[in-house]
Amino acid sequence: MKDLTGLKFGYFTVLEQCEKIPYQHRRWKCQCKCGKIKIVDEYNLIKGKSISCGCYRKQLVSKKMTKHGKTNTKLFHVWLSMKDRCNNPNKKAYKDYGGRGIKVCDEWQNDFMSFYNWAITNGYNENLESGQCTIERIDVNGNYEPQNCTFKTTKEQANNRRSNIIIEYNNEKHTLMEWCEKLGLNYKRTLRRYHVMIKGSKYIKTIEDLFNETSLKRNIILTYDNKTLNASEWSRLLNIPQQTIWDRYNKGFCVDDILYQGNFSKKLSQESR
Repeated sequence: MKDLTGLKFGYFTVLEQCEKIPYQHRRWKCQCKCGKIKIVDEYNLIKGKSISCGCYRKQLVSKKMTKHGKTNTKLFHVWLSMKDRCNNPNKKAYKDYGGRGIKVCDEWQNDFMSFYNWAITNGYNENLESGQCTIERIDVNGNYEPQNCTFKTTKEQANNRRSNIIIEYNNEKHTLMEWCEKLGLNYKRTLRRYHVMIKGSKYIKTIEDLFNETSLKRNIILTYDNKTLNASEWSRLLNIPQQTIWDRYNKGFCVDDILYQGNFSKKLSQESR
């Protein structure tokens, strides 16, 4: 049997043969070009299946990642995050992307510059602050690929989420957030009223009720201590002026504060200490 001592295989230099294990290929103690010692199967050495301790592959990856000189750019991290969402089951977002079968096209998966060139000519602005310009899939069930992607602001992208509430009203169809902007309504307050409506409210029965500003003042719906009542009913039950309930509600106070029966100014003063 040939002695491989002193021979070179890729990055490996063979130092000596290891103790023979019955019914297995001979193994050799090798030193990699980087200095690391590794035990390598003779078959893998001769067939070129093992050429380094792993440093050669790392060098290839590093070279591929740095040849464009853009590894410190925001767009490079957008590219990495996009691939992580689709390829890495350990990432929190994977269940909503790769877990649903969404993939990154071959053109972008292994070539950052291909992604970079597309992004620069399709609305990406490197000068915007991080998070202000994000990649969006036009079809939220489709893959990351040139024909299905665009760059939009965070606000624009929020209107394309699968979880959005889509409402058709006056022959127009928009998300609830877009309707609130269009009609000048408070989004959180309207969202709260929407969920009350779909549960079967006797005060908010239609989309007209939901968007009616007069109805907003008349039919504030609050759930507290397992009771769901309107402002008038809470006013009578707790002996709080209805206008006070409306004022607190309109300022965005939580339900506990809206229905607080004591000296509210004193309460705020104590909490601020």
